[in-house]
Amino acid sequence: MARPSSKKVTKSRGVRARRITKKRKALFLDRDGVINRSAPKHEYVTRIEEFEFLPQTFDTLRRLKDAGYDFYVITNQAGVARGQATHDQMNTLHEYLATEFEREGLVLHGVYMCPHQDEDDCLCRKPKPGLLLQAMQEHELDPADVVFVGDRETDMQAAKAAGVRGILIPGEAGISVVLDKLLE
Repeated sequence: MARPSSKKVTKSRGVRARRITKKRKALFLDRDGVINRSAPKHEYVTRIEEFEFLPQTFDTLRRLKDAGYDFYVITNQAGVARGQATHDQMNTLHEYLATEFEREGLVLHGVYMCPHQDEDDCLCRKPKPGLLLQAMQEHELDPADVVFVGDRETDMQAAKAAGVRGILIPGEAGISVVLDKLLE
């Protein structure tokens, strides 16, 4: 006897059956100061040895996963443009981040990074919404289902410009401080 599927299947004449899945919410997370400790001012986290997760990050994210959230990182990393970090170093850090999420039973659906400085006037550097819009387009996300948690006003400006809800947290406070707001 076949097991019942947890996904509903709808059928109609002449149309192929398709699965209807429960819509998930998306949580966009700034990286430094939200997930991990920030480097001192004008310095950058460039090596795995420097990457320190903030307390309760994974416990909080597991609860949010259970509440229906998928996770994406949206980060400015001007150190690349300034020559203080390379794309390879950032890719290594982000692969490490994804591996740690996986080790904790979580999935990181995407990491979106702007490697530019303010002076470069690109479309991806927060407070511009380019990275958020790109993530929503690539993952077919409805802005109404997206929340962006950041520790800087530029994060909130990007959220507003992208049409998503923004939640500002104190720097280094970590994602756990907004758990109750996100579970409402």
